[in-house]
Amino acid sequence: MSKKIGMNKDSFCRFFKKTFRKSFFEFINEYKISMASKMLIATDLTASEIGYKVGYNNLSFFNRQFHKFVKMTPSQYRKMYRGI
Repeated sequence: MSKKIGMNKDSFCRFFKKTFRKSFFEFINEYKISMASKMLIATDLTASEIGYKVGYNNLSFFNRQFHKFVKMTPSQYRKMYRGI
């Protein structure tokens, strides 16, 4: 990303964190988890399929990140919203 906007990596990271109050990595993870949350509600894909579709190559890491941001597992999240 930094190359696309003509900045070196360190400068981009400092600029991004100062502007958005979170690292670029945190921002990307939040976006991926947001997309995964929508897919868990709207599709019948498995959590692992959704994890791969939103860009996680490791199911364990996807589950940890999902739990970090949503405070529940993907399956708990799906059950909560499908029960409504």
